[in-house]
Amino acid sequence: MRPAILTVYAVFQYLGAAKPEAEHNRRESNAMRQVLFGITNLFLLVGFVCFVFVVIDAFKDELWKGLLCICCFFYWVYYALVEFEHDYKWPIALGGIIAPGIAAAIFGMIH
Repeated sequence: MRPAILTVYAVFQYLGAAKPEAEHNRRESNAMRQVLFGITNLFLLVGFVCFVFVVIDAFKDELWKGLLCICCFFYWVYYALVEFEHDYKWPIALGGIIAPGIAAAIFGMIH
């Protein structure tokens, strides 16, 4: 899933998720959910920024490469690992792959 789509999905799930709990646990549980939700959004933001770095570079190279990076995640991974040239190539490429995965794992813990 794309980071932007995952962010929208996380917001909708957060707003619509009201699980019945005991009154004394509700306050602690909601506080922990908010902290984990903030951490999730931080990882999604990192993944999205890395994604945008690679897409901008792909559009500078060729128009069709940029469009393909946006439409097909597998081509984005290929472009980030093989064709992307930047001083911080590996942190950007791995951040675009790993950060949304970590966000999805934390989001799975929340719900």
